[in-house]
Amino acid sequence: MAKLLKIIMIHGHMPGVVELDLNGHTNICGSNASGKTTLQRMIPVFYGELPNKVVPRTRLSFDKYYLPHKNSYVIYEYERPQHGVAHVVLTKRADGIDYRFVDAPYQAEHYLLQKKDGVVAREYNDWAQEMRARDVDMSAKISNTTEYRNIILNDIKNDRSSRNESLRHRQLASRYGLAHDNYNLRHIEKLVSAVHAKEGKMDTLKSMLAAILEEDGYQRPANTMTGDKIRSWLRDMKQFMKIEKLQKSLIEIERVSGERTLNLAVL
Repeated sequence: MAKLLKIIMIHGHMPGVVELDLNGHTNICGSNASGKTTLQRMIPVFYGELPNKVVPRTRLSFDKYYLPHKNSYVIYEYERPQHGVAHVVLTKRADGIDYRFVDAPYQAEHYLLQKKDGVVAREYNDWAQEMRARDVDMSAKISNTTEYRNIILNDIKNDRSSRNESLRHRQLASRYGLAHDNYNLRHIEKLVSAVHAKEGKMDTLKSMLAAILEEDGYQRPANTMTGDKIRSWLRDMKQFMKIEKLQKSLIEIERVSGERTLNLAVL
């Protein structure tokens, strides 16, 4: 079954190596400002959410916050539906982040190097050379979040203007995607983001649905309602409620009067 197994951060906003095991029920505990929400915000990024969307506006961009150094890594280990365990590596570039699929489970020795003064993380170029030396199969760097999202969710659109690129993405999706070849998980990144949002649940869900409809090419219907028309409806409704209340009172008076007339007739 396809699923996210682990999130590993190396030399990021937290020092050292931080691993979050997600294979089953996971409970993130800690005091205030210890980094619980920061870890949780990373989950939607795996499914293709725009990284800067998960970082509060009061902080730096995703790459500067989560990947501050040349040897910083964000790694998502996951299980594919057909090809076993793989992982995705996020690294920093000059103007954003790069994604790279690795056709193997995460292994610490691929990223970490033992030195006299302790364990250090390899710089990105050294890591890539190490992976090639170990004959570990990897994809080329992917510098566009939309391309990464389409691959991981197996949502490749037919683009006649760039058939070679579409074919390459389709091959990567077949190998590294979370869905079987005949299926896709379109928009799941928006659902995951909405589920993990802490504030304004209903507003978040409405924003998610609006984003999905807009992305799929649906236009919002024209709104013919004006403020004057709405206020007129409210006045009419209030008048109707008054009349309805008065009508009930009259019916009650008629009922009571009828009972009194009947009593007099009996007497």
